[in-house]
Amino acid sequence: MMRAGDLDELYAAVGDWNFPSINLVFADGGGRIGYAAAGDAPVRPGGLVLAGVIPQDGSVSANDWLEILPHGLEPHVLDPSTGAMHSANHMPIGSWYPIPIRFGTGGAGDTFRSRRLAELLGALAPQVAASEGADLRVDAVHV
Repeated sequence: MMRAGDLDELYAAVGDWNFPSINLVFADGGGRIGYAAAGDAPVRPGGLVLAGVIPQDGSVSANDWLEILPHGLEPHVLDPSTGAMHSANHMPIGSWYPIPIRFGTGGAGDTFRSRRLAELLGALAPQVAASEGADLRVDAVHV
């Protein structure tokens, strides 16, 4: 990933990241932005209760992983139509993602942190100066 020359090369390189699973928010010098969940995510059999949330009985072959989710199906977005992106331990791509997997700390929607970050970034749009970005990390409002 460190050798990527642009957003497309970086996203392609994310496919080689196996462990630990992480959420990446990235940009290139041309102003393009993206998000990708990286890491191996198991595809589990249907019908398991809370698969990926609680441990499953490893002695039962019916609970075995079926395969690893292919890179192109992992949650990601390049150049979102909103023109902005942030990550604050929520599901950065939205709740529309159809495959029930868990990546990193991404949950099922917004958190108080992600709502506040969206509020602050919306007030700064369309451009965020470096000093304004630094102010975001010390914001003390808890909504």
